Amino acid sequence: MTLNLDNIWVRAFACLLMCNLFTASQSYAAQDAAGQNGRPAKAPPGFEQMVTAAFDIQTDIKGGYVQKLAQMVYRAETKFYQLFQIQPGFIRGDDPKTRLDPRIPEIKGDQLSKWKFRPWIEIRIYQNYKDYVDEWFDESDRLRSLVDKKPIKKETPEERAIRRLREGVPGAYYMRITDYDGESVLRRIRAYVGNKTPEELEMDILHEMGHCFMETFLFEFGGAPRSGMESEKRGTPAWMGEGVAQLFQYNWAEAGHGAKEKLRNWGMIFEAVQAGHSYPFGEFINVTNAHNLAAVAGDPLKARINYVQSFSVMQYMVEANWQMFMEFLKNCRVKNLQAMGKGKKVSELYTVQEPSFKEAFTVPIGEVEKLWKAHVEKTGLAQLKRDASGWYYCGEYWLQRNDLEKASERFQKAIEGAPSKGEGFLGMGRVALKKNDIKSALEHFAKAVQLSPKDEDAWFYQGIAMLHGDKHKEAAASFAKALEIFPNSYQACDGLAEAQFALKQYKEAGQNFDKAYQISRMPQFLIKMGRGSFYAQEYAEAQRNFAAFCNVFTQDADGKFWYGMAAWRLGDAKYAANMFQEASKLQPQNNDYKLAMQMVQKNQMIYFQNENKPEGPLGATNTNPGESSKTGKTAKTDVVEEE
Repeated sequence: MTLNLDNIWVRAFACLLMCNLFTASQSYAAQDAAGQNGRPAKAPPGFEQMVTAAFDIQTDIKGGYVQKLAQMVYRAETKFYQLFQIQPGFIRGDDPKTRLDPRIPEIKGDQLSKWKFRPWIEIRIYQNYKDYVDEWFDESDRLRSLVDKKPIKKETPEERAIRRLREGVPGAYYMRITDYDGESVLRRIRAYVGNKTPEELEMDILHEMGHCFMETFLFEFGGAPRSGMESEKRGTPAWMGEGVAQLFQYNWAEAGHGAKEKLRNWGMIFEAVQAGHSYPFGEFINVTNAHNLAAVAGDPLKARINYVQSFSVMQYMVEANWQMFMEFLKNCRVKNLQAMGKGKKVSELYTVQEPSFKEAFTVPIGEVEKLWKAHVEKTGLAQLKRDASGWYYCGEYWLQRNDLEKASERFQKAIEGAPSKGEGFLGMGRVALKKNDIKSALEHFAKAVQLSPKDEDAWFYQGIAMLHGDKHKEAAASFAKALEIFPNSYQACDGLAEAQFALKQYKEAGQNFDKAYQISRMPQFLIKMGRGSFYAQEYAEAQRNFAAFCNVFTQDADGKFWYGMAAWRLGDAKYAANMFQEASKLQPQNNDYKLAMQMVQKNQMIYFQNENKPEGPLGATNTNPGESSKTGKTAKTDVVEEE
């Protein structure tokens, strides 16, 4: 996700990627800590703080966590200084001794301070999602109001809570923003821990550091167009920005699970290139947003391909000739700054990237496309020769395109070339699952978990097949094994909860639906959480979840039906009838909603087939059935706020 705003300069990128947090014991004190503009401001109350050469690191997580963060940041920034052959003062922007480039002698290493950039880049890691999201909304709303010249809409606490459920928010972001004084420019990286693994958090931070370093190195602060002008070319092309961010993310993290994601991306681009599905360079180098392309309306996979292609091309550039690529970046910087000095109104690198590339490499950037494709094919085939299990990741690409024949061909190659590994059998099981051949799928998955007992995907898909085969107890055990290997899989939490639900372990099911929600923040899990609580006879808790779901999905008939059921069990037949009526209006053909309406009018309670029927009277036998209870009325505006 990207949010770039004109003049106030905001760039935000989401990422939900996996990595391993660096955990050495040594901590780093401030290095060259008193820049021209003094030390960083004191962190807010409740936050611990450390300073590295160019970063102000803050977190509200206690117990020495700030030292771990500081070490990881210091390690990454040190590599950046080495790779780009610059000093920390350049990044802070307060080093007058540094010369940017002899072609632009008027711009020196203290130019950012002259532009009123604060020297330290602020990294703040929140413990809780709610605190993180509230800052995101506050700052992005403020900036959007300034760009579009419209006042900020004031929100009630309830409206803000609903917004936290309804709106997508990046898992981490880099933001360049003016301070409230309207003059100083702040560079900020934000992330939250929540239910993330250390691996996920590290890759989040490294990705955003990549964006920050690339933007600062290029001196490209153009921002993005105003609302309604999104097609305007501004800023840095996505392939450059996202490519470098992913170099940080994948190559520099101490990641275990992230290595699998890197293999998955490799298989995708290898197959996409050979099938002619990669982006032609003429289009590729002009993409403004790798996350939200207008071209993907009918093919969401294209956005993923663009993202993966950005990393692949950048990796190729680094490996082929990094010094020449550095010259290309410097040329882009110089040409853009020179043009801005001559009155160019919009800071952007789109129009300067092709001449800049030709000056550095002596060939047009378009000619690199065939070289890059040949590199992808050559290195891909070499990788498959070394380890044929890699065919599994190639087959995954065709599964995403729903081409089961091509997927099966790749998975079979994995089996034939690496019969002692489980990937090929896992792939064939997934094909069988797509065909609803549960017997064959279970056979393949059993082989996969036998050969690859530490592969969480094998256990997860085996659980899915077992669910389809009504083997609920076995499915629960398989999902639990997947979560033992990778605890942060919301899909495995969801699968385990579904198995527990079928086993009438309703309370446990609700807890795992809740965990899936906490990890993914997908409001769809609210209705599943509500069902778990409902069947566990915790009707007030169920009503809270159904109310929150209905606040997000206001036109969802099933949500209103379940909301009504919870109110009914709590004694509010009148409110339940209103909900059933709204559900019936949304889906007139649904007989369950009509039956519920009839039953509530007759003061007869509905029970479900798998439900443990409670003892004693419920709402339908209330002595005052026509009087609306307080519970039903207040729950209409209740919002789940989980941490």
